[in-house]
Amino acid sequence: MARKETRYYWNGEIWVPSVTSVMPPPYLAQWAANCAVDYLKCLRDGFVKQDGRGWVHQDHEFEAARTAFERESKQAADYGTYIHTLCAYSLKHDICVESPDEITNGFMKQWYEWCKKHKVKAMAMEHEVLMPYYGGRVDLVCEMDGKVTIIDWKTGKGSYYDSWKWQLAGYRQAWNSHAEETWQNQNTGKWETFNKGVRPIQSSIIVKFNKKTGKMTHKCFDEYQATRTNPKTKEKEKYTRTYEMDRWTFNSLVAAWWLINRGMEI
Repeated sequence: MARKETRYYWNGEIWVPSVTSVMPPPYLAQWAANCAVDYLKCLRDGFVKQDGRGWVHQDHEFEAARTAFERESKQAADYGTYIHTLCAYSLKHDICVESPDEITNGFMKQWYEWCKKHKVKAMAMEHEVLMPYYGGRVDLVCEMDGKVTIIDWKTGKGSYYDSWKWQLAGYRQAWNSHAEETWQNQNTGKWETFNKGVRPIQSSIIVKFNKKTGKMTHKCFDEYQATRTNPKTKEKEKYTRTYEMDRWTFNSLVAAWWLINRGMEI
């Protein structure tokens, strides 16, 4: 499955957006703004330029702040690729990979021990999946504690679980479309599911590597507690979400993307 660029996939007939392309972007804007603020704070706190009135700025400093998110993004992407490679190598060769970086070394030890504890066996790594209206690349599909599980590795500073759980739902739906087929039995009128020879994903997990704390954490999104605002009382309340609910949300995002970008030249 050839890709024209990192955000689009060719499905044999048309270019379709990647799973991450259809995600709502507000948190990206906030992240970019934070990068600019952090850069300016470094200049101020380092007393780069001072006179009797305090910190003196120049145009080139603001331009550097404007593009701070680009430098941060590249560094994050490079480190993310590095961690992905180490995790995959560790799982493929059943070894605890060592790294010259102390924090990364700690991550790999935690990852290796976690895989051993949950009897993780890789089925597919960096695997591309396609649907008629979107595509994506799955980090890892494995057997974990006897269940077919999709795992997505995250290494960034933030924790955007609201967005990540929808990504997982999109990947899982695409994989399962090649594993199962549902159609209506003409004799009974009931909908029946048939296996197409590929084991369907039964569980979805985010594995997060936090560089600040040096800890690896994981969160399952099969059935979990979430918070919403009660429309009557306007108060926050907890409720149970499931993969099916996240799948419908993701499909709504895909539909919205196509409505907005219909007729766009790709």
